[in-house]
Amino acid sequence: MRFLVVVLSMAFVAYMSLKSSYPSVVQGLFNHLGTVFLHFLAYGGLVVIYFWAFLRERARGYLWAALFSVSYGVVLEVAQLWVPGRTFSVGDMAVNVLGAAVGVMGVMLVKGEGLGDRVGR
Repeated sequence: MRFLVVVLSMAFVAYMSLKSSYPSVVQGLFNHLGTVFLHFLAYGGLVVIYFWAFLRERARGYLWAALFSVSYGVVLEVAQLWVPGRTFSVGDMAVNVLGAAVGVMGVMLVKGEGLGDRVGR
């Protein structure tokens, strides 16, 4: 079940990242919330999902989850080079990294662990 959640989440992020146009309802959501917020949500969410699905028992699970999330974002940004109407964006990658960092902090808060607790391990 966890694997299915991961695959569906990654597929959704890929679909949204590699689409050249969206239905008016979705485009309205982008216009209302902004793409920066949606990048934060997508890549922070992937961190949470990766951690929940595979890495919660690992000492450095937070870092691996962030690395997977950011790596996936880089792959999708590069793939956008071949999608009409889409472009490679270093700015988007920076927001993806920030979103992943916020996802890590969120997981740590929920688990009741401080950043200093994990960095030393």
